[in-house]
Amino acid sequence: MATELPSPWRLAEDHTGFPVGPFGDLLSFEGSLTEELTRLGRGDFHLQLIAQDFFPEDASDALLTHEDGDCWLPGLCREVLMYVGGSASVAARTLVPESTARAQGWLGELGGRSLGHALFERDDVTRSPFEFAPCTYRGDVVQRILSLAPQALEAEHSPLWARRSRFLVGDHPLLVMEVFLPPASALAHAMPTVGASR
Repeated sequence: MATELPSPWRLAEDHTGFPVGPFGDLLSFEGSLTEELTRLGRGDFHLQLIAQDFFPEDASDALLTHEDGDCWLPGLCREVLMYVGGSASVAARTLVPESTARAQGWLGELGGRSLGHALFERDDVTRSPFEFAPCTYRGDVVQRILSLAPQALEAEHSPLWARRSRFLVGDHPLLVMEVFLPPASALAHAMPTVGASR
């Protein structure tokens, strides 16, 4: 019987090699990532909806599972790319359980609008602390998100990191995972004062 590997998702302080400096600040940024990327790109930001599908309870896609015990199936899966200055800088995947999608119907109607921006406009939203995983970990979720931006897969030696957090909209959970692609690191170092506008 194979030994189960420990989860790569940990708090920043529990990662020996977690980035310090401007890129680490961007990874840990707790405000609206859409607004921060827009600022870093001096307004040159757009979001591309890659896929949005509803998955049944018996879906076998391992990408839809999460080890924290929450039930994410059946549910909605949304995948986007965030572009800054014409370059894909962040790839993201959101899992919305069916119960959340029913109670918060607007989540299925976002289209190419930013989920993060919509969440930060509300006063009934809370978020868990970020957990992070280095992308040397090639688990299913990270592999899928990275595949949305093939150029990232070619950058094997770049400091790629992923983060995830669990949101509650009222009492209804959803899970957001984001992979920071090489242009995100370059942006952070070009304009190192992350969050300066707030």
